Amino acid sequence: MYCLSCGHRIKNNFSKFCNECGDELSRQRISEKKTIKKAVIYSTTIEEDLSRVSHIFAVWVTSFIVASIFFFIYLNYIHNLILPVAAFVGVLFVWMILLFVLQDLADRIGAPSLKFVFIPQIFPIAGTFFSYFYLVNKAMGK
Repeated sequence: MYCLSCGHRIKNNFSKFCNECGDELSRQRISEKKTIKKAVIYSTTIEEDLSRVSHIFAVWVTSFIVASIFFFIYLNYIHNLILPVAAFVGVLFVWMILLFVLQDLADRIGAPSLKFVFIPQIFPIAGTFFSYFYLVNKAMGK
């Protein structure tokens, strides 16, 4: 609750007088809300974000290549397909992390983030490459 005379915030809703001005609060039982401004605070620089995105993108590409090699090696051995399947599940997890980081980068540089999340889900490999290269080039230009 706030004192309507001086604007001082009163923590105890049952007090009868304002601590600052001494005004009687019996007629001021209106609880007011102050508007809270959202402040966006970034704890990292854009270069650190670009480095993070580049490292995760390199891990995703490497894990995709390794999973494909495992798949082609074990293609003839149907009973040993657990390793390629596990590798592709790992690729899927790294891809999801990459999409989250790309969305954060899109929010950071002011690009529409939904565009860079839906394109990779419609065209998984080509869309992820497009989103990565577009966002990195736009962030480097800023």
